[in-house]
Amino acid sequence: MSNKIIFTDFFDTVMFRRIHSSQIYVQWAKALIHKYPVIGDNQTSSTLELLLHECRNKLRMQYKEPPYQLVIGLLYDKLIETTQLAVNKEQFIIQSLKIDIAVELGCQYPNEHLVKRFRKAKMDGAKIYIVSDFYLPQEAYNAFLMKSHLDDLFDGVYVSETFNCTKSDGSLYVYVLNDLHLDPEYVEMYGDNRHSDVKMAKINGIKGKWYFPLKHKVWTNISRKLNWDYSKRIVRKESWWLYRHTNFEEYSLVLYYFNQKLKQAHFYLFSTI
Repeated sequence: MSNKIIFTDFFDTVMFRRIHSSQIYVQWAKALIHKYPVIGDNQTSSTLELLLHECRNKLRMQYKEPPYQLVIGLLYDKLIETTQLAVNKEQFIIQSLKIDIAVELGCQYPNEHLVKRFRKAKMDGAKIYIVSDFYLPQEAYNAFLMKSHLDDLFDGVYVSETFNCTKSDGSLYVYVLNDLHLDPEYVEMYGDNRHSDVKMAKINGIKGKWYFPLKHKVWTNISRKLNWDYSKRIVRKESWWLYRHTNFEEYSLVLYYFNQKLKQAHFYLFSTI
């Protein structure tokens, strides 16, 4: 990492999820129905997820990355046709975003291997920017980074939803380079997607570096195919570590599981505010 400017993808690069990305939408749908039970009169979590994708795809006729507010606003319009929602559109959008962020926070954990490399590069004087194709607005990253204590690592965040540009067609790279007045010759891009993070970076003069966390990819794809809750494996793994490495083994497991229950309670409380 000799270059002074580093771009990096976020998910499956800097940040991992304990479940496959496609399972995030299901969790969001379940939480939204939990918040507004009347939606469940006409929708299941699966049909609500499909309706969300329909709304996003419809708006992709106008936007490269549809703004979250417009996507959820269109979803609200469709739901209100068949559902007596006792909430206005603005509040529905706000609540949906809270749920999306809460679901993400509940399954994220930092890729410590790459974080350590980036911290070393930062100490050596590098500037590091997140450049991400993502459907949530840029403000969501504030919560992600604060929760994982990474808010001091990055010099800026560029998200496709916010700027209506994407890495997949290269336009987000053009935007970031122009916004920061950078010479692409001195920029490196790290990411797990060969097309968006490597090929399109190189087309725009940036040195694309493919970062592929094989073990993580295998586990999350197994989670998706088997509908397996990968987070339970993480709990077991971490609890056994506590049992073997703490002085009060008989209490460590109880305290650990108690902490997990507190996190779950916080999620449901957050979803109902």
